[in-house]
Amino acid sequence: TFTTIAGTGSSYDATPNAGTSVVFVRSTDANGCVATDSVIIINNAIKLTLNTPTLGLCAGTDQAISVTNQNPSDGLTVEWMPAAVIKGSNKVLNPTVNVGSPASGNITGTFTNTAGCTSTQTVAYNATSVNLKATDDKSVCTADKQTLTATTNGTKIEWSLNGNFTPVAGTSANFEVTPTGRTNTYYVRSSDANGCLAKDTIVVSNNELKLSLATPNLGLCVGTGKQVTVNNPNNDVLTVVWTPTTVIEGSNTVVNPTVKVTTVSAGQITGEFTNAAGCKSTQTVAYNATEVKPTLTTSEKIVNKDSEVTLNATPTGTGLTYKWTPLPAVTTAQTKANPPVGKTTYSVEVTDANGCKGTATVEVEVLNTQCSEPFIYIPTAFSPNSDGTNDKIRVHGEYLTQCEFVIYNRWGEKVFETKIFENGESAGWDGVHANKGVCPDVYGFYVKGVCKDGQNFFKKGNITVLK
Repeated sequence: TFTTIAGTGSSYDATPNAGTSVVFVRSTDANGCVATDSVIIINNAIKLTLNTPTLGLCAGTDQAISVTNQNPSDGLTVEWMPAAVIKGSNKVLNPTVNVGSPASGNITGTFTNTAGCTSTQTVAYNATSVNLKATDDKSVCTADKQTLTATTNGTKIEWSLNGNFTPVAGTSANFEVTPTGRTNTYYVRSSDANGCLAKDTIVVSNNELKLSLATPNLGLCVGTGKQVTVNNPNNDVLTVVWTPTTVIEGSNTVVNPTVKVTTVSAGQITGEFTNAAGCKSTQTVAYNATEVKPTLTTSEKIVNKDSEVTLNATPTGTGLTYKWTPLPAVTTAQTKANPPVGKTTYSVEVTDANGCKGTATVEVEVLNTQCSEPFIYIPTAFSPNSDGTNDKIRVHGEYLTQCEFVIYNRWGEKVFETKIFENGESAGWDGVHANKGVCPDVYGFYVKGVCKDGQNFFKKGNITVLK
């Protein structure tokens, strides 16, 4: 209908649409005569959409090119070059690219349809890889902070305490850790803009020598050994040297040596420990060696029946305990006892704070005296002749506490009287009356006394004076 005139010359540049297009032409002369014609144009152009004009990929990994054919009915043949970077066929619409090492370049695909039309598509690729180098595994001897380092050509670094990286614990090249466990594993990874990834691990072995003393202080008894006890919770294989050797009984290279001191003294021993990893520890044990040498005394060694004695043990002071025999209930250094008739041996065992012991004994004899003869004795005769033998007569009685001794002649005259009684004896009569020696004869006497148990004693009789 020529409602829209697209051109008026003898030639016309047409831009055909996809598929079939018709262009009409007419010509008119001076007389107004008109002739028309038409030209049919079939457009067989290939229409493609390159969805991946650039490929960022990791060296050695697969990634596909994506091309969409806008005319699916076209029977296309294709060839992608260079084939060296194509995995599998290079004659498919969407080939797989795999570049073995980091490199960049172009891949060109040439497309031809059944009409002989062609199209060229070019994909730029950049294959990268991430190189990651972390600190070598290490062995340490303390739980002090350690700085781990990673170097990489990647753009991102992440550290974690587990292989899942949940959570991420650090994102810089340096990572500070505190290796409290025996074996501590730390994880690091690095990635680049293409998403390429590299991982590494660092093992930090904390071989700290964790020893403790069950016996930091040893209380020793002189001449008796006692063993040091060292706790080794990690069961480390140890080498050790204890010094000074002068107080070590046996080997000084065992973990738990025996300390033995021969004199009362105090000091310390030191053990230098090393484990298989070369970690060291020093342990010091203080010792205090004591000796107990008790003494035991009694207020009286020989006493009368029903007498009480006082027993004293030494030494005295804090930290000492006392065990008495035969007085099991007594726990003090001093005690009183009422020994039975006969000989009794008392013993005390003294123990100090170190457990050192010593024993002392004492014997007490109890006389079975009574408030009667023969325990109270008055001689029947004496000879006051100054020969040094039996020159005086007196009353004898250990059990007496009071005594009155009176002597009469045959006419009833009192010739001697005394109430003096000391150390088991009365004062003695030497046969003198009125400043003159009496004549040999028989004299009467009486004795009144009080015994220790409160009983009264009385006796009368005769005494013969001899010359």
